[in-house]
Amino acid sequence: MSAIILRVMEHTRHVARIVQHHCGKVQEKLDRTLQIANTQPKAVLYSGLLAIVCVWLCVTIARRIRYRKRQFITPPSTPNLEKRTLFKAPDRPPGVWPPQTFKRPTAPPYPNWSLEHTKPLPYRPFRYGPKYNITMGLRTMHWDEWIELDNQFMHFHNQKAQRIAERGQKCCKTAPEAYDGACELLEELCDYLPQRYPSLYKRTNVGIDNIVTKESFNMVERPLKEDPMQLAARLTQDDLAIMFERPDGQYYLLAGAILLAGFWRLEDKFGMPLAEKNKAIQHHWFRSERQSLRRLPRSGGVVFTIRTYFHPITDICKEPYVPGRLASAVRSWGDDVSKYKGKERYGDVLLEYLDRMHEQQVEGGLDVSKEEEEGSGYPF
Repeated sequence: MSAIILRVMEHTRHVARIVQHHCGKVQEKLDRTLQIANTQPKAVLYSGLLAIVCVWLCVTIARRIRYRKRQFITPPSTPNLEKRTLFKAPDRPPGVWPPQTFKRPTAPPYPNWSLEHTKPLPYRPFRYGPKYNITMGLRTMHWDEWIELDNQFMHFHNQKAQRIAERGQKCCKTAPEAYDGACELLEELCDYLPQRYPSLYKRTNVGIDNIVTKESFNMVERPLKEDPMQLAARLTQDDLAIMFERPDGQYYLLAGAILLAGFWRLEDKFGMPLAEKNKAIQHHWFRSERQSLRRLPRSGGVVFTIRTYFHPITDICKEPYVPGRLASAVRSWGDDVSKYKGKERYGDVLLEYLDRMHEQQVEGGLDVSKEEEEGSGYPF
């Protein structure tokens, strides 16, 4: 970096000498022009044009100097969250994963977590217009934040238990080749959950206990009493899926527990490659998802967690800035996005309501220019 700065400084001095030389020439011409101004009007005109050109040249050179200095010295203002790290994965043939010895860092307890009082994080994944882009919204996830639990845990837990009793074999499934990876996921959950949520889970010699429901889960016995993905589903509020790479280089859904209301069924997608699985998934504005991806070090499987949030529009519109931001986002949808999100079924009614709620917030003293300052910006 020091060598680059020296080159830039040397270049700057060289350009300064050039500018000084040109300015001297301009001054000489201006002096001659003033002497002959009374006798040669055309010469005065041409000299004026020359002066303008020289000024333009000086401004252009100065701008180039500033640009080059920013390019070499100033760090980017926004970090690239998807930038590759210095770590280089070992070369391996597709479908072959050499077990890794990586150990996830110990997770500290969730600050002041309570089964009764910890509310779901208010994810509001929509931006202001004028242009709406459908993106993956990828962000770096801290190890501690892998699984999120809140005061809706018992609702999800009971809903999953009912779903397992009614349709367990269709909603939870593990392919034989993915069995070790599913068991590895159980091991990771047994290690992580008691660390992060010690008031809900306790680690045992054979697995994990749910302190609130009095359930005990044995993860070491073989065979397990139920499908490993079904066991994992009982521990979280997320749906779970694991994808494994096959020799063709594609990742296939080979283990999953998809038990909550959504827009695809495990039995329809099981065994399919990732590209095919995503074609049928639809999302609507009132439904949001918090998804995470992490690699299992021993089996190489990629764990995909899906936490689904449903909120009445009347509830989220009580939050500062949300009605105006959502209305702006909806109005910025193009024809393709509007069709994708089914806008024709609710657009007029929704926008009328959002505009009314936004107007009430502004009349109540809300300053929309302070949204980012108050920490209420995207994606919350």
